[in-house]
Amino acid sequence: MEMSIVGRLTTMAYVVRRPKDSWEIRLSKQTPAGPRAKTLASFRELDDAALEHALARSDGELDIEAVRSAARRAGAPVALEPIEAGASRLIAELSAGESLREPLRRALLTTLEVSDDLSDAERAALAWLGAGPERRGDALRDLLLVADRIPRRRTKPRRRFPRLDSTAE
Repeated sequence: MEMSIVGRLTTMAYVVRRPKDSWEIRLSKQTPAGPRAKTLASFRELDDAALEHALARSDGELDIEAVRSAARRAGAPVALEPIEAGASRLIAELSAGESLREPLRRALLTTLEVSDDLSDAERAALAWLGAGPERRGDALRDLLLVADRIPRRRTKPRRRFPRLDSTAE
């Protein structure tokens, strides 16, 4: 069972994997009768709606950033923050050849204080930033098919050296 734990000793929030690619945010409390746990929210991808639902059910005892961190440690899919999602879409569209009007481009460059020190590998990775799992899977399949078609180098049979005979004169 994959899970990640955060919180204090008397109250602890954790994220646990459930069947069929679902996850749960749970809250465990220490009571006089022993520890008790309850499910705060179920999700497939941790987003703001799941966090708000969990916060409402936790009576305000939940640290949202700690839950996000616990979900990442447990391996749960975590939705991007809105600003990160917007930046990913913008970068993906710019990498695909779209362009901004000049005033917006200048404003963006000024705001980000951009320099041209990106490596070729980083520039190539930008094109994949907004790619979904299906496109990534297709690219991986194509890459594997190409790898299968690369001819293998023929290896020459190893030469066997004659046995050294110490009795020969």
